[in-house]
Amino acid sequence: MSAYPESLKSALRLMQDGIGAERYLVCWRGLNQQLEVVDSVGLDQNALFVSEALSVSLLEQVASSGEPCWSDQQKLIDGSLTFLLAGIKSYMCVPVRFPGRSETAVLYVDDRKTVARFTYTDYTNLLNLARRVGNPTANQKFPAQTRAMPTRPVEMKSENVFRLPNAQQVSFFRSLSTFINAGIPLLHGIHALAQNAESKVLQSFCEALHRILLKGSPLSEGCRRLGNFSPMVLHMLKSAENAGQLAEVLGLLALYLEENYARLARIRSALVYPALVLIASLAMAIVLPTFVLRDQLKSYTTMAELPFPTKILVLVGDIARFPGSWLAGLIGVFLLPRLLRKLMADERVRRRYHRLFWLFGPTARSYCAWQEVSLASSLGLQLKSGVSLLEALRTSLLVSGSPLLLDASEDILEKVRNGQQLSKALELAPGISKPFRQLLVAGEESGHIVSSLEWIANAAKLDFDHAVDTSIRLVEPMAMLLMGLIVGVVTLGTLLPSLKLMDQF
Repeated sequence: MSAYPESLKSALRLMQDGIGAERYLVCWRGLNQQLEVVDSVGLDQNALFVSEALSVSLLEQVASSGEPCWSDQQKLIDGSLTFLLAGIKSYMCVPVRFPGRSETAVLYVDDRKTVARFTYTDYTNLLNLARRVGNPTANQKFPAQTRAMPTRPVEMKSENVFRLPNAQQVSFFRSLSTFINAGIPLLHGIHALAQNAESKVLQSFCEALHRILLKGSPLSEGCRRLGNFSPMVLHMLKSAENAGQLAEVLGLLALYLEENYARLARIRSALVYPALVLIASLAMAIVLPTFVLRDQLKSYTTMAELPFPTKILVLVGDIARFPGSWLAGLIGVFLLPRLLRKLMADERVRRRYHRLFWLFGPTARSYCAWQEVSLASSLGLQLKSGVSLLEALRTSLLVSGSPLLLDASEDILEKVRNGQQLSKALELAPGISKPFRQLLVAGEESGHIVSSLEWIANAAKLDFDHAVDTSIRLVEPMAMLLMGLIVGVVTLGTLLPSLKLMDQF
Protein backbone atom coordinates (compact mmCIF):
# COMPACT_ATOMS: atom_id res chain seq x y z
CA MET A 1 0.00 0.00 0.00
CA SER A 2 1.31 3.42 -0.93
CA ALA A 3 1.82 5.89 1.87
CA TYR A 4 -1.31 7.78 2.90
CA PRO A 5 -1.46 11.02 4.95
CA GLU A 6 -1.28 10.75 8.72
CA SER A 7 -4.60 12.58 9.11
CA LEU A 8 -6.40 9.64 7.53
CA LYS A 9 -5.59 7.35 10.47
CA SER A 10 -8.01 9.16 12.75
CA ALA A 11 -10.90 9.11 10.26
CA LEU A 12 -12.39 5.82 11.49
CA ARG A 13 -12.39 6.91 15.13
CA LEU A 14 -13.99 10.24 14.23
CA MET A 15 -16.69 8.49 12.22
CA GLN A 16 -17.49 6.22 15.16
CA ASP A 17 -17.75 9.24 17.47
CA GLY A 18 -19.93 11.27 15.15
CA ILE A 19 -22.21 8.87 13.24
CA GLY A 20 -24.40 6.12 14.63
CA ALA A 21 -23.78 3.26 12.18
CA GLU A 22 -22.93 -0.45 12.30
CA ARG A 23 -20.10 -0.67 9.76
CA TYR A 24 -17.30 1.71 8.77
CA LEU A 25 -14.68 1.66 6.05
CA VAL A 26 -11.71 3.89 5.15
CA CYS A 27 -10.16 3.27 1.73
CA TRP A 28 -7.11 4.77 0.01
CA ARG A 29 -6.55 5.13 -3.72
CA GLY A 30 -2.91 5.84 -4.42
CA LEU A 31 -0.99 6.63 -7.58
CA ASN A 32 -1.40 3.03 -8.80
CA GLN A 33 -5.20 3.67 -8.97
CA GLN A 34 -5.83 0.60 -6.82
CA LEU A 35 -8.41 0.93 -4.06
CA GLU A 36 -7.03 -0.43 -0.79
CA VAL A 37 -8.45 -0.69 2.74
CA VAL A 38 -6.86 1.43 5.45
CA ASP A 39 -9.13 0.38 8.32
CA SER A 40 -12.64 -0.91 8.93
CA VAL A 41 -15.20 -1.92 11.55
CA GLY A 42 -17.69 -4.71 10.91
CA LEU A 43 -16.12 -5.55 7.54
CA ASP A 44 -13.51 -8.20 6.70
CA GLN A 45 -10.62 -6.27 5.15
CA ASN A 46 -9.09 -9.34 3.48
CA ALA A 47 -12.34 -10.55 1.93
CA LEU A 48 -13.84 -7.14 1.21
CA PHE A 49 -13.31 -7.16 -2.57
CA VAL A 50 -13.92 -10.89 -2.92
CA SER A 51 -16.77 -12.17 -0.79
CA GLU A 52 -18.13 -9.18 1.12
CA ALA A 53 -21.47 -8.08 -0.31
CA LEU A 54 -20.40 -4.47 -0.75
CA SER A 55 -20.69 -2.56 -4.01
CA VAL A 56 -17.03 -1.98 -4.92
CA SER A 57 -18.21 -0.12 -8.02
CA LEU A 58 -19.71 2.48 -5.70
CA LEU A 59 -16.36 3.03 -3.98
CA GLU A 60 -14.59 3.22 -7.33
CA GLN A 61 -17.16 5.65 -8.67
CA VAL A 62 -16.85 8.00 -5.69
CA ALA A 63 -13.05 7.82 -5.74
CA SER A 64 -12.92 8.57 -9.49
CA SER A 65 -15.58 11.24 -9.75
CA GLY A 66 -14.95 12.97 -6.43
CA GLU A 67 -18.75 13.23 -5.96
CA PRO A 68 -20.31 11.95 -2.70
CA CYS A 69 -23.18 9.48 -2.77
CA TRP A 70 -25.75 8.50 -0.17
CA SER A 71 -29.14 6.80 0.05
CA ASP A 72 -31.99 8.66 1.66
CA GLN A 73 -35.48 7.50 2.53
CA GLN A 74 -36.82 8.19 -0.96
CA LYS A 75 -33.99 6.68 -3.00
CA LEU A 76 -33.36 3.03 -3.93
CA ILE A 77 -30.01 1.54 -2.95
CA ASP A 78 -27.48 1.73 -5.80
CA GLY A 79 -26.13 -1.71 -6.67
CA SER A 80 -29.39 -3.10 -5.34
CA LEU A 81 -28.49 -6.80 -5.57
CA THR A 82 -25.33 -6.69 -3.46
CA PHE A 83 -26.82 -4.32 -0.92
CA LEU A 84 -29.98 -6.39 -0.75
CA LEU A 85 -28.00 -9.56 -0.09
CA ALA A 86 -26.14 -7.82 2.72
CA GLY A 87 -29.35 -6.44 4.20
CA ILE A 88 -28.03 -2.88 4.00
CA LYS A 89 -30.79 -0.31 4.42
CA SER A 90 -28.80 2.91 4.15
CA TYR A 91 -25.28 4.00 3.26
CA MET A 92 -23.09 7.07 2.77
CA CYS A 93 -19.87 7.30 0.76
CA VAL A 94 -17.83 10.51 0.46
CA PRO A 95 -14.41 11.27 -1.09
CA VAL A 96 -11.47 12.91 0.70
CA ARG A 97 -9.24 15.24 -1.32
CA PHE A 98 -5.79 16.29 -0.13
CA PRO A 99 -4.32 19.67 -1.19
CA GLY A 100 -1.35 19.24 -3.51
CA ARG A 101 -1.87 15.49 -3.98
CA SER A 102 -3.55 13.48 -6.73
CA GLU A 103 -4.41 10.54 -4.46
CA THR A 104 -7.88 10.13 -3.00
CA ALA A 105 -9.40 8.54 0.08
CA VAL A 106 -12.96 7.30 0.56
CA LEU A 107 -15.05 7.24 3.75
CA TYR A 108 -17.90 4.70 3.74
CA VAL A 109 -20.53 3.83 6.36
CA ASP A 110 -23.66 1.67 6.12
CA ASP A 111 -26.44 0.47 8.36
CA ARG A 112 -28.66 -2.61 8.44
CA LYS A 113 -31.29 -1.17 10.74
CA THR A 114 -34.84 -1.29 9.39
CA VAL A 115 -36.04 2.07 10.75
CA ALA A 116 -33.17 4.46 11.40
CA ARG A 117 -31.81 5.55 8.03
CA PHE A 118 -29.08 8.13 7.59
CA THR A 119 -30.38 11.68 7.49
CA TYR A 120 -29.03 14.79 5.83
CA THR A 121 -27.41 15.70 9.19
CA ASP A 122 -25.35 12.50 9.13
CA TYR A 123 -24.47 13.21 5.52
CA THR A 124 -23.36 16.75 6.36
CA ASN A 125 -21.30 15.51 9.29
CA LEU A 126 -19.51 13.00 7.07
CA LEU A 127 -18.75 15.68 4.47
CA ASN A 128 -17.40 17.97 7.19
CA LEU A 129 -15.23 15.10 8.44
CA ALA A 130 -13.88 14.49 4.93
CA ARG A 131 -12.92 18.16 4.64
CA ARG A 132 -11.24 18.07 8.02
CA VAL A 133 -9.27 14.90 7.23
CA GLY A 134 -8.28 16.20 3.81
CA ASN A 135 -7.17 19.56 5.18
CA PRO A 136 -6.27 19.04 8.86
CA THR A 137 -4.89 22.57 9.22
CA ALA A 138 -8.29 24.12 8.47
CA ASN A 139 -10.15 25.50 11.45
CA GLN A 140 -13.16 23.18 11.28
CA LYS A 141 -14.92 21.37 14.06
CA PHE A 142 -16.72 18.12 13.52
CA PRO A 143 -19.71 17.86 15.88
CA ALA A 144 -19.87 14.60 17.75
CA GLN A 145 -23.48 13.65 17.14
CA THR A 146 -25.39 10.43 17.27
CA ARG A 147 -28.92 9.70 16.24
CA ALA A 148 -29.95 9.03 19.82
CA MET A 149 -28.51 12.26 21.23
CA PRO A 150 -29.19 15.52 19.36
CA THR A 151 -26.57 18.18 18.95
CA ARG A 152 -26.22 20.41 21.95
CA PRO A 153 -27.43 23.91 21.06
CA VAL A 154 -24.73 26.52 20.74
CA GLU A 155 -25.31 29.88 22.34
CA MET A 156 -25.39 32.59 19.69
CA LYS A 157 -26.16 36.01 21.07
CA SER A 158 -26.25 37.62 17.64
CA GLU A 159 -29.01 35.37 16.26
CA ASN A 160 -32.34 36.93 15.37
CA VAL A 161 -35.72 35.27 15.69
CA PHE A 162 -37.59 35.60 12.39
CA ARG A 163 -41.37 35.99 12.63
CA LEU A 164 -42.59 33.91 9.71
CA PRO A 165 -46.30 34.25 8.91
CA ASN A 166 -48.31 31.06 8.58
CA ALA A 167 -48.40 31.26 4.79
CA GLN A 168 -44.61 31.51 4.59
CA GLN A 169 -44.18 28.56 6.97
CA VAL A 170 -46.37 26.53 4.63
CA SER A 171 -44.28 27.60 1.63
CA PHE A 172 -41.03 26.80 3.47
CA PHE A 173 -42.01 23.26 4.50
CA ARG A 174 -43.60 22.41 1.15
CA SER A 175 -40.52 23.61 -0.74
CA LEU A 176 -38.18 21.54 1.46
CA SER A 177 -40.34 18.45 0.98
CA THR A 178 -40.29 18.95 -2.78
CA PHE A 179 -36.50 19.35 -2.81
CA ILE A 180 -35.91 16.14 -0.84
CA ASN A 181 -38.37 14.12 -2.94
CA ALA A 182 -36.61 15.37 -6.07
CA GLY A 183 -33.26 14.12 -4.75
CA ILE A 184 -31.85 17.59 -4.07
CA PRO A 185 -29.80 17.77 -0.84
CA LEU A 186 -31.54 19.78 1.82
CA LEU A 187 -28.66 22.21 2.21
CA HIS A 188 -28.82 23.01 -1.51
CA GLY A 189 -32.58 23.47 -1.29
CA ILE A 190 -32.33 25.88 1.64
CA HIS A 191 -29.63 27.81 -0.21
CA ALA A 192 -31.93 28.07 -3.24
CA LEU A 193 -34.75 29.37 -1.02
CA ALA A 194 -32.38 31.93 0.45
CA GLN A 195 -31.84 33.25 -3.08
CA ASN A 196 -35.38 33.06 -4.45
CA ALA A 197 -37.83 33.05 -1.53
CA GLU A 198 -41.06 34.99 -1.84
CA SER A 199 -40.26 37.49 0.93
CA LYS A 200 -37.24 39.18 2.47
CA VAL A 201 -38.02 37.67 5.87
CA LEU A 202 -38.04 34.13 4.49
CA GLN A 203 -34.83 34.78 2.55
CA SER A 204 -33.05 36.05 5.67
CA PHE A 205 -34.35 33.10 7.67
CA CYS A 206 -33.09 30.59 5.09
CA GLU A 207 -29.68 32.30 4.95
CA ALA A 208 -29.28 32.09 8.73
CA LEU A 209 -30.60 28.51 8.78
CA HIS A 210 -28.16 27.49 6.05
CA ARG A 211 -25.24 28.81 8.12
CA ILE A 212 -26.37 26.82 11.15
CA LEU A 213 -26.85 23.58 9.20
CA LEU A 214 -23.39 23.91 7.68
CA LYS A 215 -22.03 23.65 11.23
CA GLY A 216 -23.73 20.26 11.63
CA SER A 217 -26.85 21.24 13.58
CA PRO A 218 -30.09 19.44 12.66
CA LEU A 219 -33.02 21.20 11.01
CA SER A 220 -35.15 21.04 14.16
CA GLU A 221 -32.45 22.83 16.17
CA GLY A 222 -32.04 25.52 13.54
CA CYS A 223 -35.80 26.13 13.37
CA ARG A 224 -35.98 26.30 17.16
CA ARG A 225 -33.24 28.90 17.38
CA LEU A 226 -34.28 31.08 14.43
CA GLY A 227 -38.03 30.76 13.87
CA ASN A 228 -41.36 31.23 15.61
CA PHE A 229 -42.49 27.65 14.98
CA SER A 230 -44.87 25.98 17.40
CA PRO A 231 -43.66 23.23 19.78
CA MET A 232 -45.60 20.67 17.74
CA VAL A 233 -43.66 21.54 14.57
CA LEU A 234 -40.33 21.27 16.38
CA HIS A 235 -41.24 17.91 17.96
CA MET A 236 -42.27 16.52 14.58
CA LEU A 237 -39.10 17.71 12.87
CA LYS A 238 -36.96 16.14 15.57
CA SER A 239 -38.81 12.81 15.35
CA ALA A 240 -38.67 12.86 11.55
CA GLU A 241 -34.90 13.33 11.64
CA ASN A 242 -34.49 10.39 14.00
CA ALA A 243 -36.77 8.14 11.93
CA GLY A 244 -35.44 9.22 8.52
CA GLN A 245 -38.88 10.44 7.33
CA LEU A 246 -38.12 14.11 6.88
CA ALA A 247 -39.59 14.52 3.39
CA GLU A 248 -42.93 12.93 4.31
CA VAL A 249 -43.25 14.85 7.59
CA LEU A 250 -42.41 18.17 5.94
CA GLY A 251 -45.20 17.62 3.44
CA LEU A 252 -47.64 16.70 6.22
CA LEU A 253 -46.64 19.77 8.20
CA ALA A 254 -47.27 22.04 5.21
CA LEU A 255 -50.72 20.50 4.73
CA TYR A 256 -51.58 20.77 8.44
CA LEU A 257 -50.53 24.42 8.73
CA GLU A 258 -52.41 25.29 5.54
CA GLU A 259 -55.62 23.66 6.79
CA ASN A 260 -55.25 25.27 10.21
CA TYR A 261 -54.78 28.69 8.58
CA ALA A 262 -57.87 28.09 6.41
CA ARG A 263 -59.97 27.28 9.50
CA LEU A 264 -58.90 30.50 11.25
CA ALA A 265 -59.53 32.48 8.08
CA ARG A 266 -63.00 30.99 7.83
CA ILE A 267 -63.79 32.01 11.41
CA ARG A 268 -62.55 35.55 10.76
CA SER A 269 -64.56 35.85 7.55
CA ALA A 270 -67.66 34.65 9.40
CA LEU A 271 -67.26 37.53 11.86
CA VAL A 272 -66.73 40.22 9.21
CA TYR A 273 -70.37 40.76 8.29
CA PRO A 274 -71.70 41.05 11.87
CA ALA A 275 -68.80 43.40 12.70
CA LEU A 276 -69.60 45.63 9.71
CA VAL A 277 -73.29 45.75 10.65
CA LEU A 278 -72.39 46.67 14.22
CA ILE A 279 -70.02 49.43 13.09
CA ALA A 280 -72.63 50.82 10.68
CA SER A 281 -75.26 50.82 13.44
CA LEU A 282 -72.99 52.67 15.88
CA ALA A 283 -72.05 55.20 13.20
CA MET A 284 -75.71 55.83 12.43
CA ALA A 285 -76.50 56.23 16.13
CA ILE A 286 -73.81 58.94 16.40
CA VAL A 287 -74.23 60.77 13.09
CA LEU A 288 -78.03 61.13 13.13
CA PRO A 289 -78.39 62.95 16.49
CA THR A 290 -75.26 65.01 15.87
CA PHE A 291 -75.89 66.34 12.36
CA VAL A 292 -79.19 65.21 10.77
CA LEU A 293 -81.54 65.63 13.74
CA ARG A 294 -79.61 68.34 15.57
CA ASP A 295 -82.11 71.23 15.04
CA GLN A 296 -85.13 69.03 15.69
CA LEU A 297 -83.70 67.72 18.98
CA LYS A 298 -82.77 71.26 20.03
CA SER A 299 -86.41 72.32 19.69
CA TYR A 300 -87.43 69.52 22.04
CA THR A 301 -85.26 70.81 24.89
CA THR A 302 -87.97 73.32 25.85
CA MET A 303 -90.29 70.49 26.84
CA ALA A 304 -90.68 69.84 30.55
CA GLU A 305 -90.28 66.09 30.28
CA LEU A 306 -88.65 64.28 27.36
CA PRO A 307 -89.30 60.63 26.51
CA PHE A 308 -86.47 58.26 27.40
CA PRO A 309 -85.41 57.50 23.75
CA THR A 310 -85.23 61.25 23.12
CA LYS A 311 -83.04 61.76 26.20
CA ILE A 312 -80.64 59.19 24.80
CA LEU A 313 -80.45 61.00 21.43
CA VAL A 314 -79.94 64.38 23.09
CA LEU A 315 -77.17 63.00 25.30
CA VAL A 316 -75.40 61.40 22.32
CA GLY A 317 -75.68 64.65 20.34
CA ASP A 318 -74.28 66.73 23.21
CA ILE A 319 -71.32 64.39 23.67
CA ALA A 320 -70.58 64.24 19.93
CA ARG A 321 -70.69 68.06 19.61
CA PHE A 322 -68.11 68.46 22.36
CA PRO A 323 -64.79 69.39 20.66
CA GLY A 324 -62.70 66.87 22.57
CA SER A 325 -65.02 63.94 21.77
CA TRP A 326 -63.86 63.50 18.18
CA LEU A 327 -60.22 63.73 19.21
CA ALA A 328 -60.78 61.14 21.92
CA GLY A 329 -62.64 58.93 19.44
CA LEU A 330 -59.82 59.20 16.89
CA ILE A 331 -57.23 58.29 19.51
CA GLY A 332 -59.44 55.40 20.62
CA VAL A 333 -59.62 54.03 17.07
CA PHE A 334 -55.82 53.92 16.88
CA LEU A 335 -55.42 52.47 20.36
CA LEU A 336 -58.26 49.96 20.15
CA PRO A 337 -56.33 47.23 18.22
CA ARG A 338 -53.40 47.45 20.64
CA LEU A 339 -55.77 47.35 23.61
CA LEU A 340 -57.57 44.32 22.19
CA ARG A 341 -54.28 42.49 21.63
CA LYS A 342 -53.25 43.26 25.19
CA LEU A 343 -56.55 42.02 26.54
CA MET A 344 -56.39 38.82 24.47
CA ALA A 345 -52.88 38.20 25.78
CA ASP A 346 -54.27 38.08 29.31
CA GLU A 347 -55.06 34.47 30.20
CA ARG A 348 -58.12 35.32 32.26
CA VAL A 349 -59.66 37.37 29.47
CA ARG A 350 -58.88 34.69 26.87
CA ARG A 351 -60.37 32.01 29.10
CA ARG A 352 -63.62 33.94 29.53
CA TYR A 353 -63.68 34.79 25.82
CA HIS A 354 -63.35 31.12 24.83
CA ARG A 355 -65.81 30.01 27.49
CA LEU A 356 -68.36 32.46 26.07
CA PHE A 357 -68.01 30.92 22.60
CA TRP A 358 -68.28 27.44 24.13
CA LEU A 359 -71.47 28.21 26.11
CA PHE A 360 -73.16 30.57 23.62
CA GLY A 361 -75.71 28.56 21.66
CA PRO A 362 -75.11 29.79 18.09
CA THR A 363 -71.32 29.30 18.35
CA ALA A 364 -71.05 26.34 20.75
CA ARG A 365 -70.94 23.59 18.13
CA SER A 366 -68.49 25.52 15.93
CA TYR A 367 -66.16 25.99 18.87
CA CYS A 368 -66.29 22.32 19.88
CA ALA A 369 -65.73 21.19 16.29
CA TRP A 370 -62.74 23.55 16.01
CA GLN A 371 -61.23 22.00 19.16
CA GLU A 372 -61.78 18.48 17.85
CA VAL A 373 -60.23 19.23 14.46
CA SER A 374 -57.17 20.82 16.05
CA LEU A 375 -56.67 18.04 18.61
CA ALA A 376 -57.21 15.11 16.22
CA SER A 377 -55.10 16.61 13.42
CA SER A 378 -52.09 17.53 15.54
CA LEU A 379 -52.20 14.32 17.61
CA GLY A 380 -52.53 12.03 14.59
CA LEU A 381 -49.83 13.90 12.69
CA GLN A 382 -47.33 13.63 15.55
CA LEU A 383 -48.03 9.94 16.19
CA LYS A 384 -47.56 9.27 12.48
CA SER A 385 -44.17 10.99 12.55
CA GLY A 386 -42.97 8.86 15.47
CA VAL A 387 -43.57 11.11 18.50
CA SER A 388 -44.52 9.20 21.66
CA LEU A 389 -48.17 9.30 22.73
CA LEU A 390 -47.58 11.23 25.96
CA GLU A 391 -45.37 13.84 24.30
CA ALA A 392 -47.73 14.15 21.32
CA LEU A 393 -50.74 14.61 23.61
CA ARG A 394 -48.94 17.22 25.72
CA THR A 395 -47.94 19.20 22.63
CA SER A 396 -51.38 18.89 21.00
CA LEU A 397 -53.09 20.29 24.09
CA LEU A 398 -50.53 23.08 24.26
CA VAL A 399 -50.88 24.19 20.62
CA SER A 400 -54.63 23.63 20.36
CA GLY A 401 -55.23 27.34 21.00
CA SER A 402 -57.94 26.54 23.53
CA PRO A 403 -57.42 27.69 27.16
CA LEU A 404 -60.14 25.24 28.17
CA LEU A 405 -58.11 22.26 26.94
CA LEU A 406 -54.95 23.75 28.40
CA ASP A 407 -56.56 24.05 31.85
CA ALA A 408 -57.49 20.37 31.79
CA SER A 409 -54.18 19.20 30.25
CA GLU A 410 -52.44 18.20 33.49
CA ASP A 411 -55.33 15.98 34.59
CA ILE A 412 -55.58 14.40 31.13
CA LEU A 413 -51.84 13.72 30.96
CA GLU A 414 -51.85 12.26 34.47
CA LYS A 415 -54.55 9.75 33.53
CA VAL A 416 -52.67 8.69 30.40
CA ARG A 417 -49.43 8.47 32.39
CA ASN A 418 -51.17 6.18 34.87
CA GLY A 419 -52.21 3.78 32.09
CA GLN A 420 -55.74 4.92 31.25
CA GLN A 421 -56.91 4.87 27.66
CA LEU A 422 -56.77 8.13 25.75
CA SER A 423 -60.51 8.04 25.11
CA LYS A 424 -61.17 7.81 28.87
CA ALA A 425 -58.72 10.58 29.71
CA LEU A 426 -60.34 12.94 27.20
CA GLU A 427 -63.59 12.77 29.17
CA LEU A 428 -62.02 15.55 31.26
CA ALA A 429 -61.56 17.76 28.18
CA PRO A 430 -64.34 20.37 27.88
CA GLY A 431 -65.76 20.68 24.40
CA ILE A 432 -64.72 17.19 23.24
CA SER A 433 -67.91 15.40 22.23
CA LYS A 434 -68.94 11.84 23.05
CA PRO A 435 -68.90 10.72 19.37
CA PHE A 436 -65.27 11.87 19.19
CA ARG A 437 -64.34 9.64 22.14
CA GLN A 438 -66.38 6.69 20.82
CA LEU A 439 -64.55 6.77 17.48
CA LEU A 440 -61.27 6.98 19.36
CA VAL A 441 -62.23 3.87 21.35
CA ALA A 442 -62.66 1.98 18.08
CA GLY A 443 -59.16 3.00 16.99
CA GLU A 444 -57.67 1.94 20.33
CA GLU A 445 -59.34 -1.46 20.27
CA SER A 446 -58.29 -2.16 16.68
CA GLY A 447 -54.73 -0.95 17.23
CA HIS A 448 -54.99 1.65 14.43
CA ILE A 449 -55.18 4.82 16.47
CA VAL A 450 -53.38 6.96 13.87
CA SER A 451 -55.82 5.99 11.11
CA SER A 452 -58.69 6.52 13.52
CA LEU A 453 -57.46 10.03 14.39
CA GLU A 454 -57.12 10.90 10.70
CA TRP A 455 -60.68 9.74 10.06
CA ILE A 456 -61.92 11.68 13.14
CA ALA A 457 -60.12 14.81 11.92
CA ASN A 458 -61.75 14.57 8.48
CA ALA A 459 -65.19 14.05 10.04
CA ALA A 460 -64.61 16.95 12.44
CA LYS A 461 -63.64 19.22 9.52
CA LEU A 462 -66.98 18.55 7.84
CA ASP A 463 -68.75 19.11 11.14
CA PHE A 464 -66.81 22.35 11.63
CA ASP A 465 -67.75 23.69 8.19
CA HIS A 466 -71.41 22.84 8.76
CA ALA A 467 -71.37 24.37 12.25
CA VAL A 468 -69.76 27.59 10.98
CA ASP A 469 -72.40 27.91 8.23
CA THR A 470 -75.12 27.37 10.83
CA SER A 471 -73.57 29.92 13.18
CA ILE A 472 -73.39 32.48 10.38
CA ARG A 473 -77.08 31.98 9.61
CA LEU A 474 -77.86 32.60 13.30
CA VAL A 475 -75.46 35.48 13.96
CA GLU A 476 -76.43 37.53 10.91
CA PRO A 477 -80.10 37.92 11.97
CA MET A 478 -78.91 38.88 15.45
CA ALA A 479 -76.72 41.60 13.96
CA MET A 480 -79.65 42.85 11.90
CA LEU A 481 -81.79 42.80 15.06
CA LEU A 482 -79.23 45.00 16.81
CA MET A 483 -79.28 47.40 13.89
CA GLY A 484 -83.07 47.45 13.95
CA LEU A 485 -82.98 48.21 17.68
CA ILE A 486 -80.78 51.25 17.10
CA VAL A 487 -83.01 52.43 14.25
CA GLY A 488 -86.04 51.97 16.51
CA VAL A 489 -84.50 54.08 19.28
CA VAL A 490 -83.71 56.86 16.79
CA THR A 491 -87.22 56.70 15.32
CA LEU A 492 -88.96 56.75 18.69
CA GLY A 493 -86.67 59.49 19.96
CA THR A 494 -87.75 61.76 17.12
CA LEU A 495 -91.44 60.81 16.87
CA LEU A 496 -92.51 60.63 20.52
CA PRO A 497 -91.84 64.34 21.29
CA SER A 498 -93.73 65.33 18.14
CA LEU A 499 -96.73 63.24 19.15
CA LYS A 500 -96.61 64.72 22.64
CA LEU A 501 -96.61 68.27 21.25
CA MET A 502 -99.55 67.42 19.01
CA ASP A 503 -101.51 66.19 22.02
CA GLN A 504 -100.92 69.49 23.80
CA PHE A 505 -102.56 71.37 20.92
